[in-house]
Formats: sequence, C-alpha cells, structure tokens
Amino acid sequence: MIAGEYILAAGVFDDLIPSGLSCIISFMTKNNRGIRIARAVFFTACAVLLAWFNMYINTGKRLTDRFQNYALKYGFSHSLPTFLGACSMQFPGDNWVAQEIIFEIKPDLILEIGTGDGGTTLFYATILEKVNEQGRVITVSRESPDEYRDKLESKLLKKGYTAPAKELRNKPKAYDSRIWHEKVVFIKGDSEDPGVVDTVAKAIRGRKVFMLLDAQESKEHVLKDLAHYALAVEAGSYIMVHDTVKAEVYAAVQQFVKENGNFQVDHSREKFLITLSPSGFLKKVSAQ
Repeated sequence: MIAGEYILAAGVFDDLIPSGLSCIISFMTKNNRGIRIARAVFFTACAVLLAWFNMYINTGKRLTDRFQNYALKYGFSHSLPTFLGACSMQFPGDNWVAQEIIFEIKPDLILEIGTGDGGTTLFYATILEKVNEQGRVITVSRESPDEYRDKLESKLLKKGYTAPAKELRNKPKAYDSRIWHEKVVFIKGDSEDPGVVDTVAKAIRGRKVFMLLDAQESKEHVLKDLAHYALAVEAGSYIMVHDTVKAEVYAAVQQFVKENGNFQVDHSREKFLITLSPSGFLKKVSAQ
C-alpha cells in the first residue's frame, strides 16, 4: 500500500514538475558520498566562474574606456554631432538619458556647467519646454559659444580635420534660436567665481533643479563645483557628471558620493552600456 502510494505520488510529481527540476532537487538534497563530491565540484566551479566573470567585467570596462577615448579622439574626424543644426558635443546616448530624466522629474530649472557650442544647451531647453513651460536653463561657461567654436575649429584644423572644421564654421548658432532667447540664461564666467556662485544661487533658490556638470576636468575643480551647487538639488533629482571616463573626474565623483550619503550612483541610467558618464548619474535620495 505504501509502495503503491509512493509510486502514485511520484507519478503526479513527474507530471507537474519537469524532470530537469526533479534532478536538480535530487542533486541538492541527496546526501551520499558521490552527490556530496559532485556538489562540492559544482559550487567550486561556480565560485571560479564568478571570479572570472568579475575579472571579465573589469577588463571589459577598461576595453570600453579605451573605445570611448578612441571615439573622443577620432570620432569627429569626418562629421560633427548636431541638434537642430547646432553643434552638440555630448555623447548621444547620454543626451538621451538626460532627456528621460528631464521628462521624469520635470525640473523648474536646469543648471548646466559648461556650455560649449550651445547645441546641447539648446537640446535641454527644447525638451524642458515640452514638460514645463515655465522652465528655464542656466548655463555657465568661461567662454562664449563663439569663443568655444573658434577654439574647436582651430583644434580640428591642427589635427588635419578640414572637413568638420569647415562644417563647423557654417553651422547655425544655438543662441540665434527662439528657444534659446526664451528659455536660456547664459552666464559667462568661472563656475567657482564667488560672483557667479552667488548669481546662480539666487536664481535657483526654491526651484526644482537638474544639474549637469561638464566644465572641469581636474578632481579639485569637479569637487568644488559639486560643493557649490549640489545643495540646490532636491531629493529625487539628479546631478549628471559628464566625462567620468577621465580618471580625475571619476575620482572626484567617487569621493563626493563617499562624503555625501544623500547622493547615490544610479547605474540604471547606464542602460546603453557605452557611456561617457559611467557612475556619473548621481541621484539625491534624501534631503540630508
């Protein structure tokens, strides 16, 4: 009777659960010598694979960094990235994630440190206009878009990239657009200058801010910019630090997060795998 019930139960079990799962359960629960040895080998192999995978990921990151640096050095040798005709030098995948953040948090104000040619500023302002009609972009830079363009053109010509240099010369200027005139406030000056810091602080006080940092490349300067402006970012919003593929910028971000527990790196924003801002999407998770 007992044997018959056992056979019936085993039949039902096999009907309900795939045989492969039955084998796994058996492997994990049986305790004879052969199974114990097999389990030890299996878990050892898992540990080795995990260590190898971790090494592979780190190696992969180094390879990705090399690829990204190569793209920075040679990628614009034929044509320049643009938005509405204006030159936008940010990595397109990172710009896409930025617009997702803008849509999600609907900031009152976007603070951009580092204007460049202005195409990326124009991009942010265009997206912001769609989600918050009263929204504004404040962009701070030591040089005007015209000065930046002249410097970039000179750099391209020195490298022998005559085609993109000529192309740049004929590009529309971001500050000539309607959206720029209505939505963008350009402040020329060093982001660390007390006068600039005070002007920005007054403009962003009491507003929901999304901050993008792209002006400095030394660890010291990045940390100073974060110290000056991070307090304006409220819980739930972000600071996006560009170019963390550069060692100095990455080190600054790591130190900032370590010293400011209310900010966390949001790796979910690195959804396209290749980014020039790895660990650069900093989400403020609490007010203090």
